[in-house]
Amino acid sequence: MALVERKNELDTLEQALDACLRGHGGVALISAPVGCGKTALWHAVQQRATPAGAVCLSATGSRVESSLALGVVDQLFAGAPFAEDQRVRVGRLLREGTLNAMLYETGAVPLVSAEVFGALTEALVELSERVPLVIGVDDVHLADAASRQFLLYLARRVHRARVLMVLTECVGAQPSDPLFRAELDSQRHLRQILVGALSRAGVAALAGDGVAELHRISGGNPRLLTALLLDRQAAGGTEPVAVADAFAQAVLNCLYRSDATVLRVARMAAVLDEPAPLAVLAELAELDPAATSGALAAAAGMGILREGRFHHPRARAAVLYAMPAPERAALHERAARLLHATGAAAIQVARHAIAASPADGGWSVPVLRDAAEAALEDDDTALALDCCRMADRIGAYGPQRTAVAAALVRTQWRLDPSAADRPLGELVTAARAGHLSVPQGLELIRHLMWHGRPEQAVELLRRFAAAAEPADVPAAIELQLVRQQLCYVYPGRSGQIRAAAGPPLPGLGHAGADWSVRLQAGRVVEALTTGAAISDETLGDAEHVLRTVRLTDDTVGLAAYCVEALIGAERLDAAASWCDGLIREAGARRAPVWRALFRAIRAGVNLRRGNLAEAEEDSRGALTQFSPKGWGVIIGAPLSTLILSTTMAGHHDQAVNHLNVRVPAALFQARTGLLYLRARGRHHLATGNRQAALKDFTTCRDLMRSWGLDLPTLLPWRIDLAETYLALGDQAQARAILRDQLDHLGPHTDRVRGAGLRLLANASEPEHRAGLLHDAASVLEATGDHHQLMLVRADLLTDQQRQPRETPAGHNVLGGHRGASAQRPGRPDHIAELSDAELRVAALAARGHTNPQIARSLFLTVSTVEQHLTRVYRKLNVPGRSALPRELTRRSRGYGGLPRAVSP
Repeated sequence: MALVERKNELDTLEQALDACLRGHGGVALISAPVGCGKTALWHAVQQRATPAGAVCLSATGSRVESSLALGVVDQLFAGAPFAEDQRVRVGRLLREGTLNAMLYETGAVPLVSAEVFGALTEALVELSERVPLVIGVDDVHLADAASRQFLLYLARRVHRARVLMVLTECVGAQPSDPLFRAELDSQRHLRQILVGALSRAGVAALAGDGVAELHRISGGNPRLLTALLLDRQAAGGTEPVAVADAFAQAVLNCLYRSDATVLRVARMAAVLDEPAPLAVLAELAELDPAATSGALAAAAGMGILREGRFHHPRARAAVLYAMPAPERAALHERAARLLHATGAAAIQVARHAIAASPADGGWSVPVLRDAAEAALEDDDTALALDCCRMADRIGAYGPQRTAVAAALVRTQWRLDPSAADRPLGELVTAARAGHLSVPQGLELIRHLMWHGRPEQAVELLRRFAAAAEPADVPAAIELQLVRQQLCYVYPGRSGQIRAAAGPPLPGLGHAGADWSVRLQAGRVVEALTTGAAISDETLGDAEHVLRTVRLTDDTVGLAAYCVEALIGAERLDAAASWCDGLIREAGARRAPVWRALFRAIRAGVNLRRGNLAEAEEDSRGALTQFSPKGWGVIIGAPLSTLILSTTMAGHHDQAVNHLNVRVPAALFQARTGLLYLRARGRHHLATGNRQAALKDFTTCRDLMRSWGLDLPTLLPWRIDLAETYLALGDQAQARAILRDQLDHLGPHTDRVRGAGLRLLANASEPEHRAGLLHDAASVLEATGDHHQLMLVRADLLTDQQRQPRETPAGHNVLGGHRGASAQRPGRPDHIAELSDAELRVAALAARGHTNPQIARSLFLTVSTVEQHLTRVYRKLNVPGRSALPRELTRRSRGYGGLPRAVSP
C-alpha cells in the first residue's frame, strides 16, 4: 500500500540518511501505534539507502524471542558483509555475550561485559568506514534486554560514523523498559518521528468508495484498512465495505504485536462488550489502573477500541474466539461475579453467567431470574429463555425454583407454548402446596386455560379466590378478569367457574386510574361471555383499551377480546386495522405467539369479508408460527378458518389435510370448538356427506343452547342446518329454520340476514326468488362479504335464465303461515298499517333504490333500512321488494322530504 500522509516523516528520515552518508551518524526513533506504518517507513528508508550505496542491517523484536539474550543483535550481525576472519571474531563475541547474559543477571537486567559491547561496536564502525550502514530494528520494544543494552551502547557512539540507526516502537502501551527510553531520549542526535492514524482524507486517497465507514471501522489504521480492502476485493467489490477474515486476522496481528497489557485489556473488553469503569476493567484484567488506562489508549490509537468498545463486532469476535474456551469461560465467570458484587444490572451479569456456564453457579439463580424478567420487558425473548434455561440447569430449591419455573413458562409462552408443559406441571404442584402468590397463581390459571386444562384452572381459581384479601383491589380486578376469561373460553363451565370465584370482592368501584383500562377490558369480556348484543358503550370500551394498552403477557389476551368485540359488531374494517397494527407491534417486539394470535384473528376477519385467499394465508401463517400442540384449545380458531377457506375455495383435499391435524380433547369444551365443528360440518356438506354435516351442525346447536350462547354472529347454525336440509331435499324444514332465524335477528346481523335471504330464495317458489335474491344482494353489499355476494349474483343469473319474465308476486314465501291474509298479498289498504318511517323506506324501495341508497337519502343506517323493510314485507304480506305494490309510490308523494332520485 502506498504511503499516504507520511511526507513529513519521510523528509525527516531522508535528512537523517543524507547526514549519515556525509559521515554524521545518528538515531531515528519511529513511534506509532501497531499497524500505523512504522515498519513501512523503515522499508522506505531501506529502499532509499541501498541505491545510495549503503548496507542495511535489519532485525525485528518479538515477544516469543524476548527471553533470548542478544537475539536481536545476532539478527543484525548475521547480515553484515564482514570478512571471514572478522565474521569468526564477531561470532565468538556474540557467544561470549550471550553466556554472560545468561550467567550474570541482576534482577531483570542481564550483565554483558563492556569489552563485548565495545568489540561489537568497533566491528560495525570499522565496517562503516568501507560502506555506510543503516541499522534498523523493528519493534524494538519487544527486543530482549541484552540487545537493548547494546543498542544504547551503539547509539552513544555513532554520531561520528557513517551509521544511521532506525528504531521503531509501539506507543501507548506501558513501556517494557522505561530506562531504555529514558537513555535513548537523552541522545542529542536522536530524531523522534511520531506517526498517527490516517485522516478521513487519507483513507479516501486509498479506498475510494465507502470512506466514512472504512475510516470508522479501521480507525485510520493502515494495516486494518488494507485488510478491509482485501475483504472487499475477496467479496467481488460489489459493496464499498466488506468485513471478513482478513480484517479479523489483522486485528489479532495488531494485538499480538503490541504490548502484553494491550492484549489483556482487549480480551477483557471483548468479554465485557460494553464500557466499564476503569477500576472494574483494571480488576478484571488484573492490572493497576494506570497500566489499564495506557493499554486502552494504545488500543484506541491503533483503531481497535473506542471508549472501551470494539469499532466493529467482527473484531470483538476475533479476539473472543482466539482465546481458548476454558480461558474465555473463566473470564466470563470472573466478570459475572465482579459485576454482581459491584451492583451491575441483572441482565449485564446474566450475559456473563450464561457465557461462563459455571458448574457451581447457585449464587446466580436469582440474578438469572431477574434478568429473564428484565429481558422480557425489553422484548429480548432469546436472552430471557437463555437465562431461564441456565437457572433451570443450575438448579434451585423452594421459592427460587418456583420463580424460575414461572419465568420459564412466561418466556416459552411467547415463543412456543408447547415447550411449557414440564414447568407448568411444576407450578400446579407449587400452587397446591401454597408456594405461589395470587398474581403468580392467576397467571398460571390463564396458561392452564390456554392449554386445555379447565379442571385444574377452576380448582386453582377457587384456591386463589379464597386466599385473596378483600382490601386488595388489584387482586380483585385480576380475579374478576380471570373469571371472565375462563367463562368466555369455556362457556359450558360458567356456573362452576363463577361458583369457584365467589362473589366479586368489594372495592372495584374505587379502583384508581391505573386499573380503569383493565376494568374496561373486563366489561368487554363480560359482554362477549354473556352473549348480549355488542352495545355502543362496549365498543367504546374496546377501542379505548386498544388505543391505550401496550402489548404485554398480561394484556395480549385483553387486546384479542377487544378485537373480537369489534368483529361481533360487524366492525370488520376497524377490526382488520387493529389487527394490522397489533401484528406489526408483535413482530417488532419479537413475540411470535402474539403475532400468530392476531394473524389468526385477522384470518377470521378476512373470512367474514369473503376474502378466501387472504383468510387462508393468514390462518396458515399463524399455524406455522409454532407447533400445533402449542396452540392448546385456541387452535380451533385458526384451524377452522383454514378448513373453511379451503373448503369454500373448492380445495377439498387441502381441507382434509387440515382436518387431520390433531386437536386437544378439551377443544370441544371450549368456544373455539364450535368454530371447528362448524368448519368440519361445512366440509362434510361441500363434499356430499350430508348426514355427517347434519350431526356437526346439530351438535353446534345443542352446545350453544346449553351454554346460553345462541348468537348468530358467533356461529349461524340455523343457516348451516337450513342449507343441509335443502341439500337433503327438505325445503319445508329449511324454510321453517330460516323463518325462525330471520324473525329473531338483532343488530349487527346483516351478514347472517343476507345469507338467510339467499337460502330462503333457494327454498322458495320460482316466482319469489328474484325479489329475495335482490334483497340478499342489497344487504350483503353493505357488509362487504364478497363470497356471499358472489353466490347471490350467481343465483340471480341462474334465476334469470330459468325465469326470463317477471312472475306474479302473490305467493306467500313462508308457506301461507299467515292464514287468510295470505290470499290478498300486497293489498293497498294494508299500506295504512305502515308507520311514516316504514312508508318512506318502502316507497324508495318500490322505486328501485337499493338499501345503501335509501340509507344515504334518509340518513339512516343500512341495518335500520333492512329492519324497516322486514316489517313492511310482513305487514303487506309480500316476499320482497319486487312484490311491493305500486300504490306506495303514489301515497308517498305526500311526504315532501322524500327524494325522487338518489345518486348511487
